[in-house]
Amino acid sequence: MAVLYMDVVFMGGVKDQHYLEKRQDSVLIGLNCNAPFANCFCSATKSGPFLETGFDLMFTDLGDRFLVEVGRPKGREMLQAWQQFFTPAE
Repeated sequence: MAVLYMDVVFMGGVKDQHYLEKRQDSVLIGLNCNAPFANCFCSATKSGPFLETGFDLMFTDLGDRFLVEVGRPKGREMLQAWQQFFTPAE
């Protein structure tokens, strides 16, 4: 995820306060790619197609429904706030 590369630049060494403030207020929601092309960003950077970290909520298309994974506490808060739209997996 490109945002994680930006974090290294703007949050490492000399920290960019404006970036830090915006990043703390950000929510990262992603959609996993079930069939990536060989030259896609995630394939080229060996960062996917399925992320393990760096997101708040990640959706995976299972055909007739989506699997939703929580990556950070902000994602958990969102699931709780909007729980009427989600059904626990069996």
